[in-house]
Amino acid sequence: MVTIISDIGFCYGVRNAINELKKAHSKFPILYLNHPLIHNEELNRKLMEDNGAFFYNPKTKLNPLGSVVYSAHGHPLEEEIPFKEIQSFDAICPLIVKRYEFLQKPVKNATYYFLGKKNHQETLGFLSRFPFLVFIDSSLDLLPQLKELRPSGKTFLIPQTTVSQDSFQICSDYLNSKTELLGYLPICQLYSKRTIDAISFLKKVDKKKSYFVVVGDKTSSNANEIYRAIKKSYPALEGKIALKITDFNLKELRGKDIYITSATSVSEEEVKSLLDSFNNCGL
Repeated sequence: MVTIISDIGFCYGVRNAINELKKAHSKFPILYLNHPLIHNEELNRKLMEDNGAFFYNPKTKLNPLGSVVYSAHGHPLEEEIPFKEIQSFDAICPLIVKRYEFLQKPVKNATYYFLGKKNHQETLGFLSRFPFLVFIDSSLDLLPQLKELRPSGKTFLIPQTTVSQDSFQICSDYLNSKTELLGYLPICQLYSKRTIDAISFLKKVDKKKSYFVVVGDKTSSNANEIYRAIKKSYPALEGKIALKITDFNLKELRGKDIYITSATSVSEEEVKSLLDSFNNCGL
C-alpha cells in the first residue's frame, strides 16, 4: 500500500520563482544564475535548459543581451556586483521579502536575533542586508550559543523560513524567559503544516511494517527538516528523502506500507510520478 499523507505541490515562493525565470526569458535570450533557482536539482536543470539559463562563471564575459535572475532563497548583496551593467530579476520568495520589509524599521534599543543555517543563501542574504542581526546557527547546539550571547533587554526573533519548529521553539522560549521578547516571525506555514500532518498521520501506523518518503532533493532545507522531524518523533520508523524510484532498493520495501509527504520545492506531478512508479512495481 502506498499513501500520500499530506498536501503536495509547490509552495507559493517556488511558483513565484519559476514564473520570474520564465518572465525574464520572455525578455532576454540569455539568463545567468549564481545559485540554483530552487532546491530541486533535476527540475532546476530542466528549467535552465528551457529558459536559456546558465550558472554564472566569473571568468566568462557577460553577454550584454543577458540578464541575471537571483534565486528564491535570497542572496548577499555583494553577489550583485558583477551584474551592475545588465538587467536583473529577483525570484526571491515573497515571505522573505516581507521579512526584509519588517526589518527596514527596527525598534530602537532592541536586539534582533536571526536563527538559520550558517551557509544557506537565505541566511547569507539576511546577514548581508541587516548587519545588526545577531546570528544563531540552527545546525549547532542552541542553548550553549544562547547562553554565550547573554541576551537581555528587548528582543525579536527572526527564523529562517525553513528552520525546524523545535529549533524555533527552543530559541523563542529561551528569549522569552531571559528578555522582553517583543515578537517573532513565523516559519513557512506550508512546510510547517506538511510536517505536522505527516507526524500526525504516522502516529497511527505500524512502525515495523511502514516506510515514509519525503519527496524532495537532498539539498532542500525543508525536505531535510521534514525528514528530521519525523525521525525525531518515530526513531524506529524507516524513511528516506528521494525523488525517483531508482533511489530505492525495492527489495527492501517489499511488504512495507509506504507513506509519502513532500518538500515544497517538488511539483505535484513529480510526487504523483513517484506514486505511480511504486504502484507499477506492485508496492
